[in-house]
Order: sequence, then C-alpha cells, then structure tokens
Amino acid sequence: MKYICVTHIDSRTGIPGHKETMRNGPAHPEVKGLKLEWWDESNWPLTHPDQYPRFYGTCDDDSNTDIPGVIFVFQDSETATAKEQYDEAHQQELRARLPQSASPMRIRLALLEMGLLEQIQTYVESLEEPAKSKVQILWEYSTTIQKNHPAIQKLAANVGLDQDTLDQIFVVASEISEDPFAEPETQAEE
Repeated sequence: MKYICVTHIDSRTGIPGHKETMRNGPAHPEVKGLKLEWWDESNWPLTHPDQYPRFYGTCDDDSNTDIPGVIFVFQDSETATAKEQYDEAHQQELRARLPQSASPMRIRLALLEMGLLEQIQTYVESLEEPAKSKVQILWEYSTTIQKNHPAIQKLAANVGLDQDTLDQIFVVASEISEDPFAEPETQAEE
C-alpha cells in the first residue's frame, strides 16, 4: 500500500484544477485502489488562486502515481516511514482544525470550568514588572486571544500546560455557554 496526496482534476480532460480551469466538474485522478481518508479541511475555503484542495489516502502498491492530479506519494526516509509521515501529516491537520482563537471572556470561562483559572491568575500575579502589567493588559484589553501568540505559549509553558491542554482550553472556550446561570452540559449516558 502507498500513502498518497491527490487533488481534483477536470472530469473530462484530466487536467488538475490548479493548472487549468475545470469546465466539466471535478474528479479525482484514476489511481488504482485509491481510498481517500481525509483532506486539508483547515485550509478551506480556498482564498488564493495558488491554493488547491489536497486529499490524502492510500492506493495499491502497483498503482501508477505518475499522473496528473497526484501531488505526491509519501516515501520512506532515514527518519520516518511513509506511514509515519502520513500519520504525522494527519495529526497536524487535525490540530489545525481546532479553534485558534477565542475572546478573553470565553477563555476565562473555559479556564474556570477546567479548574485552571486560579492557577493562571496566581501565576500572572507572581510576575515581576513590567511583564506583569503587559500580561494584564493583554488579558484585560484584547478582543481576541490567539492560541499561538508568543505570550500565550510562554504562559502555558510556564504554568505546565502541554499543547493538548492548551488545545482543549480553546475547544472548551468555543463550546461554552456565555450564560452564567446555565448548568454545565453533561455527557449523555449511552
């Protein structure tokens, strides 16, 4: 089995959509045994002419992959197998789909719900000037908190939050109710 990345081709001409306008509708290249498993959803909607959709999956070992629409085939390297590279690309895509920003209010509500708000506030209070005032200004006056902002990344690392926990804070922030009287949602029993 090969691990592969393809894009749309014109359904009649077979020319990739990023090379020429598709006039007959999109199709995937005819690769023997092609099974698509995921796509680069985090890049959609595509907003630049140089961008094009990428679909990832597998195909048979004896497939001809030297055809229009095949972007690349993952190859074993000295540091990782083709499957390991494919799986890593998938994990990066899943992480890119997670919320990247939230309002300070939503971040605080998420931290409160996760039992982390006091820890963060204590850490900020322990900072020396001028860092303390700068972080407080960021916290109080930002309209949006970006997960990848250097201050957020440093704060998370300094209080011992790993990347998965930081991701979870932003997921909870995106889903949390802004109603202070709302009961926290509980998982339905199966």
